Amino acid sequence: MHRRNFLITLASVAAVGCKSKAQKQAEAAIPDVARLEKLIAERHVDALSRGLPVAAKALADKLGDKPIEPKESATITSAFDEIRNRMDDLRSAKRSYFAIVDLNGEIIAVDDPNWLVVGRKAGVAFPAMADVLAGKVPYAAGAGRYGGADPEALTFFEAAPILRANKPVGALISAWEVHEAAEDMQRQLQTDLAMKTVKPKARAKPKDKYQLVLDTPDLWVAVFSEKYVWLQDGAPQPLEDATKGIGLHGKTAGGAYHGTFDVMNRGWGVAAKRFPTLGEGMGIAVLRHQP
Repeated sequence: MHRRNFLITLASVAAVGCKSKAQKQAEAAIPDVARLEKLIAERHVDALSRGLPVAAKALADKLGDKPIEPKESATITSAFDEIRNRMDDLRSAKRSYFAIVDLNGEIIAVDDPNWLVVGRKAGVAFPAMADVLAGKVPYAAGAGRYGGADPEALTFFEAAPILRANKPVGALISAWEVHEAAEDMQRQLQTDLAMKTVKPKARAKPKDKYQLVLDTPDLWVAVFSEKYVWLQDGAPQPLEDATKGIGLHGKTAGGAYHGTFDVMNRGWGVAAKRFPTLGEGMGIAVLRHQP
């Protein structure tokens, strides 16, 4: 072989075999997606499907003949707080808030007052609520948005009926707002990464801290559907725009996906997968950038 052609061949082989930082981060994101799939299965789907019906029954027993109506909201919230604090499944579950709704599907009490949802129509936001309040199913899960909310708004819901003499008088629901879901999962991955990256030392030297910053990738989690992509509130707009441009829903149509994309001329890695447990067409993506 001519020397020039030989050198070109060697250069081509080297180029193929040498992965960019973005490609390495895309591959590193694959096990991150698997961790999130396990997290959602154990601490959201499984925990709530087990715990919510049990808590709804306990709440019915504790309330006795008290009506599920706004004037009893303080008593109902106090009773639920006591039940929730005794149940591992509910205390560890990934969700934004728990709420109690009346037979009309209206929220009359919420366990976290920071969520201003009292008076909202959960029956409108969560279509499966109708079957729960009719006593047709002991548990239901799905996603939806409150009436009047932005079309891009989304909340994951789970519900179990509160029964009295085997007849529904209301329902107990859990809700996971989509931006907060992205933030919760992102925080979990960042915690896992920090535990693996930080070396146990009595006192870290300044150069070690600087090196840690260099070695720690920028990591974000996105939730996606056919039409929308959600990151945590306050995510950088260039990152959000670039993530929307990947086409995550289409790229995961045939299964899991990983690849690279650019944010302001910087290479990022991404891994994504559909998560049908969150809803039809829903998925999760992990975005990573090595500084």
